[in-house]
Amino acid sequence: MESFSNDEKDKVEDSLEFCADIYRYYKKPPEASKSVYKKYSFKKKADRKQADIKTDAVAIPYNNSLNIKESDKDRQRALGTVRRLIIIFVAAFVLALSVRTFVFQETIVQGSSMKPTFQNGDKLLLSKISYTITKPKRYDVVVFTTPENELFIKRVIGLPGETVAISGGSIYINNKQLLDDPVAEDIKYAGRAEEGVTLAENEYFVMGDNRANSFDSRYDSVGDVNIKNIDGKIFLRLGSIGKFELVK
Repeated sequence: MESFSNDEKDKVEDSLEFCADIYRYYKKPPEASKSVYKKYSFKKKADRKQADIKTDAVAIPYNNSLNIKESDKDRQRALGTVRRLIIIFVAAFVLALSVRTFVFQETIVQGSSMKPTFQNGDKLLLSKISYTITKPKRYDVVVFTTPENELFIKRVIGLPGETVAISGGSIYINNKQLLDDPVAEDIKYAGRAEEGVTLAENEYFVMGDNRANSFDSRYDSVGDVNIKNIDGKIFLRLGSIGKFELVK
């Protein structure tokens, strides 16, 4: 086997160390260096004479492409985060607007026609989707639009196909007295229900709980309420923060 002299072995070791340093330099460029080139010298052996050593200097270009790529990645991640936040904000806004427009709506009571159930200024929550798959039931509290384009809050008393009459202070449905009326109050004014009102398909007879002071289906200007004019069902009374009461 061919043998190498000590001098040749030293040169081989120097070359290997040089290659290793080059690899380490490119793998992790020095952050503190702002120069484009770096001077590199072979290490000197302690047991070698200064006169016998040839020191070579080479120019190594400083590669900052890795830092640039990392900076671009950070910028892209930041922009991606901003985009996601904007999308979330817009989606939340659209969802809230859709819920308020098509699902629920806050309503404030004005007047005394629904006393003692509701007082003037009470805040109520209206469900706009309650009657998309079901129909109003007797004693539901509903919000509807009058022929004069006003919003009223009243209670459903008569259902489609029924005949509603008021006699002797009591309500009669198809000639039978309504005994489970939640409002225990004699009715002094019968209005158009004195002779009996027969409801057509999809029509409802409504009254306020304050029977002595309510502008409702007993009056010709309000009349029977078609289901297409019913905006929804009142199901919640809103109180102070965190408090609410279901409406029956």
